[in-house]
Amino acid sequence: MELLKDCPFEFDKDKKIGHMRCDYDGGRDVRPYKSWFPSKDIEAVADEFGIDLADLDKAVNMVVNDHCPTYSAFLEYIPAGLSDYDSVNYFFQYNNIDVWVRMIPARSDYNMYINLYHQ
Repeated sequence: MELLKDCPFEFDKDKKIGHMRCDYDGGRDVRPYKSWFPSKDIEAVADEFGIDLADLDKAVNMVVNDHCPTYSAFLEYIPAGLSDYDSVNYFFQYNNIDVWVRMIPARSDYNMYINLYHQ
């Protein structure tokens, strides 16, 4: 699965399922620490839109394991000249989940927000 610069779906913040915050412990070249923040009614949303909750994990793990398993791999997605607190956005779709990945290279802050939306 490729991270895309152009969004392949119509963005609708009302379709948010939840988001994952990730950081690399102050810029250390380690696997990121992740915290999941689901919507209040995640089970109801999953049932209504036919989302397998395991697919949410697969989408997040695709970003963290396949593309950004370390801080140095994460930095490969950051354009040259981007300041620490600017961000770059990537998108993809996994089954019936739309994914927006916001990357922020600041060493002392959350480096990624992986936002998940139903289609």
